[in-house]
Amino acid sequence: MSIQDFAKSGVIDSEITAHWSDSTPESRVRASVAAALVAYAAGDAFGVAYEFRGTKMKVDLDHVGSRKDWPQGGVSDDTLLSLITIFAHTSGEPIKSGEKFLDDLRAALPNLRGLGPTTRFALGIEMRPDEGEMIKNHTFLIGNTNGGMMRTSLIGLAYAPSQAVERRAMVSELTRITHKNPIAVGCAVLVSRLYSEATLQGPPQNVTALLMNEVAALTNAPAEIVAGIANIEKWMPPEKGISLDPLETLSAVYWTVVHAKDALDSYKIACELGGDTDTVAALAAGLFAARDPLNSKLFDISWLQEILWSEINQLNAAMKVLINHRIKSNS
Repeated sequence: MSIQDFAKSGVIDSEITAHWSDSTPESRVRASVAAALVAYAAGDAFGVAYEFRGTKMKVDLDHVGSRKDWPQGGVSDDTLLSLITIFAHTSGEPIKSGEKFLDDLRAALPNLRGLGPTTRFALGIEMRPDEGEMIKNHTFLIGNTNGGMMRTSLIGLAYAPSQAVERRAMVSELTRITHKNPIAVGCAVLVSRLYSEATLQGPPQNVTALLMNEVAALTNAPAEIVAGIANIEKWMPPEKGISLDPLETLSAVYWTVVHAKDALDSYKIACELGGDTDTVAALAAGLFAARDPLNSKLFDISWLQEILWSEINQLNAAMKVLINHRIKSNS
């Protein structure tokens, strides 16, 4: 499926694809945002087949895998919650945006698949027995999962680097509405910085340097985050797979982005890690594609046509929300 095919199908507006290769800052923003959202949703749908399977699996790069009781090519709550978050975003009003997200989330509940434990807890939905045991044994902490980071990171696309203060306030509040742990909030802010910088023209900036710079700018950054980012170049994937821990997920996204050759390779690496593969694949591939929309080879991937794009027909509208805000912030 080529970029032109996406324009014909309505997944990406022709206004974006018509100027895909233009060198103007506005065209770069449009291409980065569009590529990021397509790559994110595709990574979510692709990664679902490998998520928490107990053992790491060989990744089929030619087709979207299947999973019991899940429509093949269907996205998870990662994409659906991210779209709700984007539409809840009200410029300059973090608290209002957070409240709108919760209201819209409650309205969307019947159509959500794979909703994470912290988000369900925030809505007063009963935990599964296995999750109750995890909480009792302190192997899982409500409020300190990667769910907040997963759904708020794309908000970084709406903010120019010069709007760092506004971005941090918005992402922090949108994360905190469900994930109150400072580590979960801090990790969300860090990844949003990477997405904010991804739309800039020129060679992609050093990921390590950006993360370290953002940590230095955070007020009262948790010691775990400070140490984690200081040693992130030494991080190695755990044999058991990537957990719901936000700092471990951030490290896995970093690992994937710095080792991938192209978008397809980012999906392969993320899914080979095991564990929470859909979240890592979505965040990493979205970032990789945003950093270099033209050379990521995202639209050369044959199985993109297997994604159920009709389930997320608001993707194009979400792109426009992010693009319009970003262009205004640049003016």
